[in-house]
Amino acid sequence: MEVFNQRLEQEHNASVILTAPTVPYKAILSSPKLIKEHKKEEITIVNPAEFPDHSVVKEYLEPIVLGTIVTPKEYIGEIFTLCQVGA
Repeated sequence: MEVFNQRLEQEHNASVILTAPTVPYKAILSSPKLIKEHKKEEITIVNPAEFPDHSVVKEYLEPIVLGTIVTPKEYIGEIFTLCQVGA
């Protein structure tokens, strides 16, 4: 995250405060042992340290946001570029 912060400051002269993300992810377990342990096939993960090993996960589900960006006209070109790069 430090590199991201430095680039925002250097390239866009933007001073920002960065925090660790707390986006919940869901994992569909494939391991019968873990399903029994958690008493369900789908678990919610809110801490990266809690991610189960990839070998026992059938699939990961992550949230998707449909958002609206409101900005002055002079920034539209740069914002379009950023949105296309992130897609």
